[in-house]
Amino acid sequence: MYNYLIVTTLLLSFATPALGATNTTSSDATRVSATDNETASTEAKRTRTRRDSRANARQRNGRQAPAPTTRHSSHRARVNNRTYWAPSHWAASHHRHHLGHVSHWNPRWWTSGVFYYNAAPPRHSVIVAQGRPIRGRPGPPPAKPTRSVNRDGNLSVGLLTGSYASGYYGGGHYSDLGLGLSLRYRMAEAVGLEMSYVHHSQSWETETQRLNAPLQASIQLFAFPWTRVSPYFSTGLTWTARNIQDDYYNGYLMVNDIAIANDVLFGPHAGLGVEFAIGDDTALSLEGRIIDYLNIQSYDASAPEAAMGMMGVNVYF
Repeated sequence: MYNYLIVTTLLLSFATPALGATNTTSSDATRVSATDNETASTEAKRTRTRRDSRANARQRNGRQAPAPTTRHSSHRARVNNRTYWAPSHWAASHHRHHLGHVSHWNPRWWTSGVFYYNAAPPRHSVIVAQGRPIRGRPGPPPAKPTRSVNRDGNLSVGLLTGSYASGYYGGGHYSDLGLGLSLRYRMAEAVGLEMSYVHHSQSWETETQRLNAPLQASIQLFAFPWTRVSPYFSTGLTWTARNIQDDYYNGYLMVNDIAIANDVLFGPHAGLGVEFAIGDDTALSLEGRIIDYLNIQSYDASAPEAAMGMMGVNVYF
């Protein structure tokens, strides 16, 4: 028994230092690992601080930090619809630089920044893509169309001739030749004002049976007034002085009848015509008009409508 105790004591004395050494080694390894992690974290923080400092420095100097790109990035900038005044391969939105030491965001410096425009940076490959025609000053304006005549603001005096056609109640149609004058003012190239007077007589004798003398005020609208053939439309008012003592056959009553009138008829008129330019200052016009008289009395044998066919020669000043 005594010998067993001595052996056990000796074994314990040898095992105790070994266990202490093992515990010491494990604690030292734990402390070394914690130190390494702290060192790595500190280095990472320093690296981030240096990177942020460089980015802030670039921003203060007016340069933007380049965006991360892939290995095969071409740094290609596309400009659409270049303005007409910009030089070739140039666009303000891609070639604007701001001078350094000026804050972009501070309102105090909004009036102190200086912008200048220059050629594209070498790292850019600018492509000007034109999606639609460029507006602006494309060059010399196209030549104006050749103008055959210009009547704008001109005054003309004309000689008229033609026929005045009307009739009576129950029949008795007639058509009398007439001569007259016209005065026309082209207040605009396509708009004219005209006064005309034409004297129509049955026989052009002193004792004639029919006499109609219409005085007409018209406004005329011309189509294609710069050409030598210009159609036009006329409308206005007519006053017709008449003196009639005419025998005619009344088809309704189957008897010979007589129409007597000595008064002035009043009514609107409308017509269509065409003007042919002869040279620079002379024109030939052909026109037909319809007159609708408003003051025909119920006992009057004359028809309330009349038609005029006219030809005129006008000289413009």
